[in-house]
Amino acid sequence: MAEEYDDGYGSALDFERAGCDTEEDVEDPDEPLTPAEYELWACMYKRLGGFKGALWMAIAHADTHNLQRLHAGYPEQVEAYRRYISEDGYWRGIQDKADREGLQ
Repeated sequence: MAEEYDDGYGSALDFERAGCDTEEDVEDPDEPLTPAEYELWACMYKRLGGFKGALWMAIAHADTHNLQRLHAGYPEQVEAYRRYISEDGYWRGIQDKADREGLQ
């Protein structure tokens, strides 16, 4: 019998249905991009190649079990991805930070 894994986050479909609607979930908009947020931004604009580009593609395509395994080695990147797919306004916040940092 296959062992079932539950990392407490649910499937990607569940993430898409989730949302954050409390003020506690909103970060300070004046904070700079974290390294993981920069990588996510760069990946989305096809400016990330090599290992980091492949890592982000693996994260985006991973099922729940493999996402948990990727989280063990790359927690900041997986958390940024989880926030990207589940939190309303998170991507807009990254774009705003990138604009302030002159990345666009």
